[in-house]
Amino acid sequence: MTGEYDGHSFTPAFGFATLYKGAGLIGVGDGPLHCGSESSMAPPSGTNALFSVPLEVGSKGTVSVQMIRNVDGYEGVGANTGSVTVSAVSDESLTGTVSFDYTDTQSRHFLISGSFEVVHCAP
Repeated sequence: MTGEYDGHSFTPAFGFATLYKGAGLIGVGDGPLHCGSESSMAPPSGTNALFSVPLEVGSKGTVSVQMIRNVDGYEGVGANTGSVTVSAVSDESLTGTVSFDYTDTQSRHFLISGSFEVVHCAP
C-alpha cells in the first residue's frame, strides 16, 4: 500500500476496522491507529486515511475518503472518488484493497492505493 498527502509520500503500517455511529469505518496510515482511534479526543499523529464502507465482503465505488495529516499541525481533505473492495472478514481482521487518487482545486495531490489488512475491532 502506498500513500501521498500533498506531495508527501507515506506507507501505511497501522489500521483498524470498526463500527462507528452505526456505519463501517476503516482507517489506515502511518500514525499509531488502533481500536478506539475513531472516538479519541485527539487525532493520531502521522498521515492517515479513513473510509466508510460496510464491513462485509464486497466492492463499493464512489466511497468518501478522508485523508488526515497530523504532523506539525492538523489538516484534512476528502472526496467521494474512492473505491474499496473488502475481500475477507474475520473476528480478528479485515482485508481488502482501496483506490483513491484526488487532486484538489489548488493542484495538491492525494493518493491511497493498494492492499490492506487491518485489525477488526470488537463492536
